[in-house]
Amino acid sequence: MKYSFKVGHIRRFRLFALTFSALMVQPPSAYANPESAESKASLSGEIQLGAQYDSNVSVDDIDSNVGRGDWAALLEARANLKTDLSRKTSLRLSYAFSQSLYESFTDFDLQTHLGSADISHGFGRVRIGAAGRLAHSRLGGDGFLTTQQFSPYVSFRASSSLLLRVDYSHANKNFIGRADRDARNNAATANVYYFVNGTRTYFQAGYSYAHENAEAAPFDYEAQGFQLRFNQKLAIGSNDATLRLGWRYDRRNYDEITPAIQAERRERRHRLQANVELPVSKKIFLSGGYEYTDRNSNLPSANYNQHLVSLMLGARF
Repeated sequence: MKYSFKVGHIRRFRLFALTFSALMVQPPSAYANPESAESKASLSGEIQLGAQYDSNVSVDDIDSNVGRGDWAALLEARANLKTDLSRKTSLRLSYAFSQSLYESFTDFDLQTHLGSADISHGFGRVRIGAAGRLAHSRLGGDGFLTTQQFSPYVSFRASSSLLLRVDYSHANKNFIGRADRDARNNAATANVYYFVNGTRTYFQAGYSYAHENAEAAPFDYEAQGFQLRFNQKLAIGSNDATLRLGWRYDRRNYDEITPAIQAERRERRHRLQANVELPVSKKIFLSGGYEYTDRNSNLPSANYNQHLVSLMLGARF
């Protein structure tokens, strides 16, 4: 490979920082009315094709960036199986695949496979569950990272408009060819959902704490995160358009001296996200997204800004 990576991504590979954290908190519709389940299995899926412009091609988890922009083709697919084992017990299985192909920086091409299983049981307003996830990714055509994660959680439906959820997760990260970065990550998150018009309009506020213990001490860190999200569905004819807005702030402090700077590493990250999904037909949709990341770090390779713009055409079944 041409570049000396230090672990991270492009849009779809905030794989474990974003993909796992996104899956850790299921869509609110899954919990807004947990006792209204129907006892039958349902299969659903989605596929998207499109393009993305990345102003600073990078791999977050290994703190590498090229300082230049590039276009990438994107492919994403997902299949979900939900079955209700009883009136109050649900099982969800899912598999997701994503592939990015850059025009110039092909060593940053990323392929990701993610499988997950989630089982939960409702006790009146309380729902208790656990999820297991296995992810594997390839970077530039070579094996890159495998992660196993286990996450128990509990949610409480305080009212028809207020939902609280707390998660704990334990993850093992195995980097192929970078054993010094292999790590165990323990994290806790708390999220509050406020529904204005059922799940058509809702706000989410969250806090997370994580500690990662890597094989090499300079990669050990403690992190805190804060996030705000807004989701709005709007009727367009017989279909819905969806607006999603998000902000996240992460503060990460490393436990040991980083040799490259001969100091303890400190990092602050701000991320802004906006996405609009427009229906083309009942099953076809167009999705446009923008994301801005501001990484402020005393490690030069992790200190940069990034803009991501994407346009995708998708279909659901």
